[in-house]
Amino acid sequence: MGSKFDELSRHLVIRNLEKTLGVHLIRIKGYRKIFRDATSGNCYCILGGIDNWHGIPKSFFDEDHPNWNASFIVIAKQYRTTIEVYMSLLSNVIASKKLLSTSSTQYQFFVKRFGSQSLAIRELPHFFPRKIMSIPYSDDSSEREKTLIELEKHLANMSEGELSDFVSEVQKRRDTN
Repeated sequence: MGSKFDELSRHLVIRNLEKTLGVHLIRIKGYRKIFRDATSGNCYCILGGIDNWHGIPKSFFDEDHPNWNASFIVIAKQYRTTIEVYMSLLSNVIASKKLLSTSSTQYQFFVKRFGSQSLAIRELPHFFPRKIMSIPYSDDSSEREKTLIELEKHLANMSEGELSDFVSEVQKRRDTN
């Protein structure tokens, strides 16, 4: 396992969220942790870590968004062999943001497991995000994720024709093996 929740871990969580929830998440410019569903416009604040401390950018949190009630906070807790993913409405956190610790750039809070299916947030005693999935995690999955990210970068630069030719070639190679 990596020693921290890094961009590879975040990418693995995003890919699994997209598959499970049927969404297509696009990073909001200027934010590493904030995404928007391409179809619904709903925001997803995706936090992750191996520790219990998390932070949400003040600049995002203090903006006025028309669909806070349809936006979500996702907290991914990385362990040695799994990443547990918890989710709740972001409006629940926004309504109580005065209870959160702050730094010059973030609202901060601490989490801990609450039973087997929830997280407790120390600063928000009535807020319990629910577990929505556990993602198997290992050094092998991290290496696979690196490969997928590199492949996505290359595919993004291809024209439709080049992409079609590439897929055909891959299928031919699979059929001969």
